[in-house]
Amino acid sequence: MTEGETRSWSTTPFSKVAKIAGVSVNRTYHLNAPQGVADRNADNIFIKNILNWEPNSPLDKGLAITYQWINEQYYRRKAGKRVGTG
Repeated sequence: MTEGETRSWSTTPFSKVAKIAGVSVNRTYHLNAPQGVADRNADNIFIKNILNWEPNSPLDKGLAITYQWINEQYYRRKAGKRVGTG
């Protein structure tokens, strides 16, 4: 699958972020609870046509970069520094 194609995923990104963060997540499923949407779709072809833009990184790489930025922002703010810039 190329990056510009429509992608579908379930909770895989959640598991990927947990792996990037180096944490273990135990899930509890309540089979009698409402199930919600089974998966999500990203129509990158639509984005390319409207914005003339498409992702140039695989999902795993984008998640890792985003996690690193959020983690840095968290620790900067915790240390009393300005965050959300640059």
